[in-house]
Amino acid sequence: MKRNRYTRFCLIILMNAFLSFSLFAVKIAIVQYEIQDLHEIGADADRLETFIREAADSGAELVVAPETSFYRYEPWEQEGVTMLDLANSYDELKSRFSALAKKLNISLVIGLREPSGDQAKPVYNTALFIGPDGNILGKQHKVVPSNAEKEWTKAGISHTVFETSVGRVGLMICKTAKTNWWNSFKIEDDLDLFILIAGDDDATSFDRF
Repeated sequence: MKRNRYTRFCLIILMNAFLSFSLFAVKIAIVQYEIQDLHEIGADADRLETFIREAADSGAELVVAPETSFYRYEPWEQEGVTMLDLANSYDELKSRFSALAKKLNISLVIGLREPSGDQAKPVYNTALFIGPDGNILGKQHKVVPSNAEKEWTKAGISHTVFETSVGRVGLMICKTAKTNWWNSFKIEDDLDLFILIAGDDDATSFDRF
């Protein structure tokens, strides 16, 4: 069974021992689900929107979706649809879910494929942090692509730290957390919240957390 068939998961860690009461009071929802349509965007985007609305109705102020939230994780081409074909929906999905976050007045983290403009490695594996006003507050490209995607996924070059209504946040995607990049977050940045999104079936890969 390939990785794109597994249930995805997210990991959220509160980093700062001196977090304010307001941050502790934030209600966070984690959305976990299995992709149903591996080759198109619409069905799973609609499903994710439903899950996000349910979380917001339950009082969530921050909702976190998994890595590559809308489509298969790999391979590059399947049934005539390439990963770049899927990545070309980036602007549409970003606009749609930014508008949703604003309408629901929540913060939202989603994982997408994004065109890189590089012919050799034409897509990024991207995470977005969207604020309750619909603005993109943080964007992270996966720094260490997995073996399954590295032939066509352009690596990011740095980690992202940014200010939000829930504090100072760091984002990371899957395999990057298994490398020394985690240490740069831990040592250099005074984080209130660290968010790791992943599409991995094996949670023991992240035992260090």
